[in-house]
Parts: sequence; C-alpha cells; structure tokens
Amino acid sequence: MPARRFHTSDGPSTELERLGVRELHHLGRYANADHYQMLAYCTALQVPRAWLVYAAGSGQSQVRRIKNTKVEIVEYPLDLAQPPRLILDQIGKLVEVSVASLA
Repeated sequence: MPARRFHTSDGPSTELERLGVRELHHLGRYANADHYQMLAYCTALQVPRAWLVYAAGSGQSQVRRIKNTKVEIVEYPLDLAQPPRLILDQIGKLVEVSVASLA
C-alpha cells in the first residue's frame, strides 16, 4: 500500500504514514523491510517522522529512532481481533496521537 503524506495549512508536510497488513516476526518485531522503506521515503521527502500502521498485532505503539538520522518511525498496531466498535476506537486514538504529534 502506498505511503501518504500529512498536509497542514502551515506549510510542507511533516509526517508520513503507511498502512499495511503484517504479521509479527517470531521475535516479536515487524519486518525490517518496512522500516527501510519508510526511511527511504522520509529521506527523499525530507520528513522526520513516519507511521507504520499494522493491521495485525496487538500491544502498544513503539517509536524507533533510526541511528545516525533524525528520522523516527512509529509502529502502530491495530488489533483486528476486537469487535468493530473497539477497532474504531483504536483508529480514533491513532488519529488523535498522530495529529497531536504534528504540533
């Protein structure tokens, strides 16, 4: 799925997000390829933060700071095993957190 940029009325976008369905690696991590791809997007677009929204998994979001760069990648899992109302609540929280990080 393609990446999308956040646009603000104040100027150029400051964040990037990408949605995807991924399974957790047996070590409890997502695939490194996703991080490399987001790093490439952030570098090319000069965006300091990217959001990887995973439609598989559970747990808390996690920020990964990429060594020797100013890029942060936020892993944000959505637990699709939940009832629809709780999935919508998760998406609402994602919106709140991502918009708040633009400030």
